Amino acid sequence: MPNRLLIQSRRGNFVFGVLGATYVLTALTLIGVLLYSTQAVQSATEVAIEGMLVGCAMAGLWFASNSARNLRHH
Repeated sequence: MPNRLLIQSRRGNFVFGVLGATYVLTALTLIGVLLYSTQAVQSATEVAIEGMLVGCAMAGLWFASNSARNLRHH
């Protein structure tokens, strides 16, 4: 499994799970605020910011899924 983040401690896996969940919730909240404040009239900069926020949300899902997988093996 090349895309697996190996962390040996349960505490470390828990921290990465919380971090991943925080990334996802924060990114989705900021996307919502950005869409609400621009009212769907967006410049190229705002589209780029949305792309970065989607990337942050995907990274958060990756962190959370890896930590959940590691916690199942402990």
